[in-house]
Amino acid sequence: MATQTQKTSIYAVRTTSGQERTVVDLMASRAQPKKLPITAILAPEVIKGYIFVEASGPHFVDEAIAGTRHARTRTKGVVSIQAIERFIVTKPVIEEL
Repeated sequence: MATQTQKTSIYAVRTTSGQERTVVDLMASRAQPKKLPITAILAPEVIKGYIFVEASGPHFVDEAIAGTRHARTRTKGVVSIQAIERFIVTKPVIEEL
């Protein structure tokens, strides 16, 4: 039996500046019980007022942010991985301890 991999895209969501981590936590707690196909949420510290969400479609992001405090709107279009690649840093496990 072959496994299917879903194609995902990255979407930007506007948030209240300084509340990015709160929105990430609220979105994650909403997406898990609904089993929304959201695979990652990124809140870079250097970008205020935006978070990035990797999902199977924009409607899943819209569903996750609906009614979420401090989440404004999803921006139109998708964000390329190259645009946010510099914010993704792999850290050795020993460094985090």
